[in-house]
Amino acid sequence: MCRLAIVLTIFLFSQYGIYAQSTKKLTIHFSPIFGASPFKLNDTTYSLTNGDSIRFTTLKFYISSLELINNNTTVFKERNSFHLIDKSENSSNSYSLFVPKDLKFSSIRFNIGIDSTTNMAGALGGDLDPLKGMYWTWQNGYINWKIEGTSLRVPTKNHSFQFHLGGYQFPFNSIQQIQLPIHNQQSIDIVFDIKMLMDVLPLATQYRIMSPSAEAVLLSKYLSKICSVL
Repeated sequence: MCRLAIVLTIFLFSQYGIYAQSTKKLTIHFSPIFGASPFKLNDTTYSLTNGDSIRFTTLKFYISSLELINNNTTVFKERNSFHLIDKSENSSNSYSLFVPKDLKFSSIRFNIGIDSTTNMAGALGGDLDPLKGMYWTWQNGYINWKIEGTSLRVPTKNHSFQFHLGGYQFPFNSIQQIQLPIHNQQSIDIVFDIKMLMDVLPLATQYRIMSPSAEAVLLSKYLSKICSVL
């Protein structure tokens, strides 16, 4: 048995060595910012273009169906591609892929949100676990993007706003596909400018979206405009 164990160990290490030599690590960072400033929760007050002040308590969103593209052709597709980006847990803001060592690509494509097939499968595990606070019900499915905070512009007692964007059934399917050009083959830094999003929101009259709706779809479409690659 000892000899068999040694042989098995040698085999596994050799296979790992072959795999390591044929792949490279690609690190992807998803970095929320606020204009020219780092994005922080709870203890930082920001100014909007109209002069209003704003604070944030929550920012979570799903990245899914990640692909690498070269000359309009998919050259790599991540399996089981579901990632919850949670600003309260900085370790969730980046992860690594192992791709073929000679892989060349010119752009990255991904979804903000969860596709209809996964939604119809019901509550799942991992980053899709309902305990992550990003699942409504079996009927409404997952929340694609959640942002919460406070602003004096909001005409409620506690001045809080809540935007929970989601929906996977017609006519309220709010998943968004994003494609961005890439210049670095080892590390990709994708930023989301939250200031651009909040500047378009009239918080005095629109400060809460909590279910699939036409308003959620319209705001979701704007998410593609706040993404860029450093």
